[in-house]
Amino acid sequence: MKKGVVPKRAGSGAKSTSVAVPRWKTSWPRSEKVIDWMRCTLAKCDAIENHGIASEKARNPIETLAEHGHVALALRYVNRYLKRLPYDVDHVVHRVTMAELGAEICLNQDDPLGMEKYLDIAMEMDDPMYCRFRKDKGWVIRSIIDFKARAGILDPKEALDEDQRCCAEFQQAKRQWKAFVAQQDQQGARLALQQMEHASRIPDGFIRGLYLREVLDNAHQLGMADVVESCIGQLSPEQQDKYLTAEMLLLIGRVGDSLARAERDILQNLEKLSRSDDWNIHFPVHYVCRWLELLFKNGGEKKAAVLLRKCLDEMPRWPSVEQGWTTSSVYLSIAGVMTLIEGPQAANEYLDRALNDGATEMRKDRRRASINAALDFKANIGLLEESIAAARKMRSPTARRLQLGKLLVRCKRWKELKETLQEVTTPEEAAHLAWWLFLELRESNP
Repeated sequence: MKKGVVPKRAGSGAKSTSVAVPRWKTSWPRSEKVIDWMRCTLAKCDAIENHGIASEKARNPIETLAEHGHVALALRYVNRYLKRLPYDVDHVVHRVTMAELGAEICLNQDDPLGMEKYLDIAMEMDDPMYCRFRKDKGWVIRSIIDFKARAGILDPKEALDEDQRCCAEFQQAKRQWKAFVAQQDQQGARLALQQMEHASRIPDGFIRGLYLREVLDNAHQLGMADVVESCIGQLSPEQQDKYLTAEMLLLIGRVGDSLARAERDILQNLEKLSRSDDWNIHFPVHYVCRWLELLFKNGGEKKAAVLLRKCLDEMPRWPSVEQGWTTSSVYLSIAGVMTLIEGPQAANEYLDRALNDGATEMRKDRRRASINAALDFKANIGLLEESIAAARKMRSPTARRLQLGKLLVRCKRWKELKETLQEVTTPEEAAHLAWWLFLELRESNP
């Protein structure tokens, strides 16, 4: 008999057939290497039939390849998707965003010619034939100009509006600051940082807070106390109260002020919880736990313990409670800070409450998120085997594969992981799993 030939079964005229299992189901990494996980994720993206969905799922792994030094490989994937994506109205956004990703990778490698090549590819889609609606006209140009503003290469005079002009000025100064720091030019870095500080003086809002944080962090790291004081001095008392959070004060070395601000914010949030009828109680609880952790880690251990007990004593009397994912989130936040302040055993009661309340949630997505978060927490405090056993019992096959996969990848049980992941049903699910398992691996093994 020839090697590799399967004999017919006796009494049967039917030929023996075998069905090939696609590689996107079976090919999974058995290592912690970034390049292996990104190649795996992108191979599964390649198997997705829908060009737009494949392109969207491929962006993060391509960007990650470039961030980890695999620039040539990342650009090969960019080119592959630009070749794959059709020139039609349904894929305008996908082609433009993929071309902008290529431009960003080239810009980060100080390759202006490569950047311009990809921006020219994006500009090809600025054609009336690709506009489905009147409002789409000019979208491609606006997107490219916005990209240049965020990258710090747009002349502020060319900005389309005031917000874009502010962004262009700040990012341009930030780009100069990075160059001077790389050259160890202290004077140039100081001037660029002062320009960043001036550009951060925009109307109050979320973006101003981000700009201020970046300026203060950079100035403090370089020992530029005068820039720190100048930045704070241009804020009104109301703005200082709004932007100088406990974390930001700690960032610039004002430890005493940071602890005082954290204690004040904890008490204010507890007072709000005692009278509010807003069912979104997980927001103020999150901040209470966040500031308790800051207190505990920076010399305020006794104060943190007292305030935690105050929170636990008052919690049963909070007027607004919606049992389910909301209370599950609250109990999980409490369990997290209790683990830090009083130890893992003290947190068990609230962890059990989080699991029980999460299971009662009627909305499927929120119930799943609550249970997953509780199982992740159990694994974080050393109860990994219990979490794995609970994940195996999850009813939803897709949710079970994701949660069990995350837990198995933490302990590098590659054989069990492969067996679990071979049950995936679509390339889309496979790509989704590969990316999230990589994120879990990176978080648990920094």
